[in-house]
Amino acid sequence: MELSQIPLSNITPNPENPRGIKIDTQDPKLSYLKDSIAQFGVLVPLVVTPRVGNYLLVDGGTTPRKRLD
Repeated sequence: MELSQIPLSNITPNPENPRGIKIDTQDPKLSYLKDSIAQFGVLVPLVVTPRVGNYLLVDGGTTPRKRLD
């Protein structure tokens, strides 16, 4: 296994995610989390698999979606 830092803009959500999590990113209750991620970054490891030109998100998908919105 290789540990790499990959820009979130290079990671695509997995369209086959069975959970189909839908998060209301405008919910004011999430503002503290968005602010924390903006200040400190994402400190949770993500599992991705290489694809042509980018990476496919395999696990850890909730946190980066908050950062991308």
